[in-house]
Amino acid sequence: MSFDAAKALSEEIKNIENLKYVNYRDIFVSRKKTDLPASLKELMLAIEEKKIEILDLSDNAFGPIGVKSFDFFISKTYTLRELYLENNGLGPEGAESLADTLLGNDNIKLQVLVINRNRLENKGAIAFSKYLGIINT
Repeated sequence: MSFDAAKALSEEIKNIENLKYVNYRDIFVSRKKTDLPASLKELMLAIEEKKIEILDLSDNAFGPIGVKSFDFFISKTYTLRELYLENNGLGPEGAESLADTLLGNDNIKLQVLVINRNRLENKGAIAFSKYLGIINT
């Protein structure tokens, strides 16, 4: 998805009332890594003030660089209950960054967290274990 397309879609999403489930799955697979961050951030800004309960960003090859495009949302949401990040290529750095963001938000109480197929390695797995150890959900 190009930035122009993301911007147009973002404007429409902003007009949706009572949006609780967002599925941005598989929309960035064929994009260059340089195109992705601004487009993903634009789509996340569209839901920034909404009470999103379920967010699916799976099957987007955004890697660690993509986490910086949505971590601002994760850092302040209090309604998110399910987060799906399957097959995003987070790697250890992206996983650690996301886990730190989750740890920094005392109000987020995830009930479902799916992060498979992301090559977390030891560094990423250890980072997420810290978050999973404290959430009590």
